Amino acid sequence: VYRQVKLIPNSRIDFDALNNFLENYCRRRYSDPEKAENQKAEMEEIKKVGQAAYSAFNRYGKFIEKLLPGFKMKKSNSWQNSGNLMKYFWIEYKKEGYEDLAHSISISMNAYPEYNKRKGVTLSVRVEAKDSQCKKDSVFSEKEVYKIHNSILDFPIKKTDNLYYQASVKPKERKLFKKFGNDAGEVHKELDQLEKVQIVKEIIGMYEEQNTPDILMQTVQAIAELMPYYEHILEVRENRIKEKEGSLMINEEPETTYIENQSGNTFVKNSILYGPPGTGKTYYTAYYSVAICDDLSIEELEKKSYGEVLERFNTLKKEGRIAFTTFHQSYGYEEFIEGIRPVMAGEEEKKSIEYEIVPGVFKKFCDEAALVDDEPYIFIIDEINRGNISKIFGELITLIEGTKRKGEREELSAFLPYSQEEFGVPKNVYILGTMNTADRSIALMDTALRRRFNFIEMMPDCRTIEDVVIRQNGKEVNIGNVLDIMNRRIEFLFDREHTIGHAFFTSLKNDNSNSIGRLAAIFRNSIIPLLQEYFYDDYEKIRLVLGDNHKKDEQFQFIKKANISPKALFGESIRLESTALYSLNEDALWKIESYQGILLPQQEN
Repeated sequence: VYRQVKLIPNSRIDFDALNNFLENYCRRRYSDPEKAENQKAEMEEIKKVGQAAYSAFNRYGKFIEKLLPGFKMKKSNSWQNSGNLMKYFWIEYKKEGYEDLAHSISISMNAYPEYNKRKGVTLSVRVEAKDSQCKKDSVFSEKEVYKIHNSILDFPIKKTDNLYYQASVKPKERKLFKKFGNDAGEVHKELDQLEKVQIVKEIIGMYEEQNTPDILMQTVQAIAELMPYYEHILEVRENRIKEKEGSLMINEEPETTYIENQSGNTFVKNSILYGPPGTGKTYYTAYYSVAICDDLSIEELEKKSYGEVLERFNTLKKEGRIAFTTFHQSYGYEEFIEGIRPVMAGEEEKKSIEYEIVPGVFKKFCDEAALVDDEPYIFIIDEINRGNISKIFGELITLIEGTKRKGEREELSAFLPYSQEEFGVPKNVYILGTMNTADRSIALMDTALRRRFNFIEMMPDCRTIEDVVIRQNGKEVNIGNVLDIMNRRIEFLFDREHTIGHAFFTSLKNDNSNSIGRLAAIFRNSIIPLLQEYFYDDYEKIRLVLGDNHKKDEQFQFIKKANISPKALFGESIRLESTALYSLNEDALWKIESYQGILLPQQEN
């Protein structure tokens, strides 16, 4: 497929030369041909093969460097060391400003049959720490540097193909490397016996010149996948330095650029609205988008009806100034930045498949925004934390930083791997994301994303529904009070990130009948399923949240509890403890006393 992609001219890599050296020569001795006497011809041949392999690997490394804005490539190791032919080629990439540190993202091509069950040559990308530089660190001891590096275990890797942990054991052990799977817990169990931990992503396929485009694409994608772990190490290091200096702030500002427009309204280039389900995050993207585009404040827009704001939002969307997408687990670089798609070509009787480069939604949007650089453009990403950020943004994650935009003081651009176009993010593009904290907490969020976005918390606000009262048979219940006590219980039993948003109940504000039926539908279809997800297979906690534990009359309990004796099922001879079975009480959903009972007895009136 990738053979159809037109890369930079003469970009092919001589992988045959690399394979030849590593498979056939790396275990032999070498000496200067001029001093080799009877072995001169043999040594000249080894030198020729070694230099060809070294040249091919450096060419490969230089090409990858072009695709990594903000990173510098270090020199590759030589093909021989004191007459010992090397079993590997290894090259480092370090973020600009961090070149003196031991930590890097590296590429290695090696022939280690004694440590690798699979025979032959292996090409891989890894999060690495150079041992010699660990010893020479100007701030931390060697032991501290390894500890900082091993903080990559803070964020367990995903269980994907060809991604695993590898660790170097301490010098007293005989074995140099130990290969683990992708379970961080297994590595933690042996951490005191390990020196440094690496995360390794293997490049799959035949390492041949004709497969160069595929190998290059796999390499770039692997680097993007490992980038958050490398950046996490740098972040941990910076925090440790501040701890040493006694100046670590708990809430540091993210790397965002604040823009004050002509009316004095301040906006951030990259923002994420985050909070539990049903707090109006997607709802409020319309307010933020219109505020940025029309030079207004959120407070000014909140004085208008949502219908009026939404009408303006849709107008801006039709004009192309607002775009909307939703991330999901299968969303990738090809949909977001650029990819390729098959097309039929040729005459009818000689049809063949060719491939064309297609811009992704974000690149297309940025290209259009660059043509009108004096107007704000808003790109909305709903459910941003559900996507694999490294996979989607790839090497462009650095380019979205406010200071790295086109025209800014630290402007950066990158050559895209398919089209080889030079691409940068215009400074008039604002990225607005939404994030459901019940899916993934901020603590587990992609490090690269957390550093580049400003986070705006949106929590449940019971005041928005404090005037919603449901009545039935002369009795009434305030829904704002019901939501408040449920959320306080959830926060106690779980955490605040898994509370319930007020937006689930806002439809009741427009229901003139204050229908118990609509309330029953909300609980049956939204609230109870959400609690079942939060407290999976723990119905006692669900009963606590709903107040069923203190309802004396079982007909008003949402979750029925029935104690079952094993003897009644299996006979007298069985020796099993009694257990409880739980079921949804549909009738309770239609009785106002059930909702009154969610409140504590002293709160019902």
